[in-house]
Amino acid sequence: MPESILNSHYVVLHHASVLANLTLAQMLSPGIPCLIDTEGASLHMFEVTLNYSAPENNILNACLIQMVHDHVGLPASNTPWQSAKVTDIQSAYEASLGISFLWMVGCDAWTNYTFNDFAFNAEMLLFHDELAEYFNHMGKRFRDTLPTKENIALEAIRDVGPIDDYFTHEITLKNLNLQYTPKLADYRSFAKWNADKTNMLDRIREKIKERGQHVPPRLPEDVTERMKRIVREADQKLGM
Repeated sequence: MPESILNSHYVVLHHASVLANLTLAQMLSPGIPCLIDTEGASLHMFEVTLNYSAPENNILNACLIQMVHDHVGLPASNTPWQSAKVTDIQSAYEASLGISFLWMVGCDAWTNYTFNDFAFNAEMLLFHDELAEYFNHMGKRFRDTLPTKENIALEAIRDVGPIDDYFTHEITLKNLNLQYTPKLADYRSFAKWNADKTNMLDRIREKIKERGQHVPPRLPEDVTERMKRIVREADQKLGM
């Protein structure tokens, strides 16, 4: 069967199951908020593995997300899985492609930072966070391309003229904080980098060590007891 037919067949079956589960959720709890998880998975015919990071899979996910948005009118979530087994160039390459595609097709949320559901990867969790910040910032800066009076800034152009520069101009200083500043990517000059020669993975692992030393504050005793009481009352109502 041609691949295009297989893709269409998968989209139809997946969306039918979405509608069935959505109906069941509303029957059990009318009006309950729902987020639809769209997960396409193409089978690699030679390795017999679910190749979540394949181009075919991204096309499937785009179709599924569009169906949820246009037909059901609800937010959709997805997972930028990787076929990589360790944190390396492949994992970064696959995560970047996956998240770029989800962002372009309007996915509302992405979750799950595993390598094809085999293991949670804290390093990729921080990497995904960096990518999320990047795309979030890029989305906000699209408004800067609108031909408004503030964006064109003709007054600044007249002030500077053809000879001077904008570095110390009021409009530059005013908008310094608008520029994207990464948490993990290295934007330093080569000379500054040469002083320590750290790479992005070094910084990610250092952040993980810092988080591993964090001790969360304990809840007050009365709050803990109240939570336990709520659970006990729920168990009694459910006959557990």
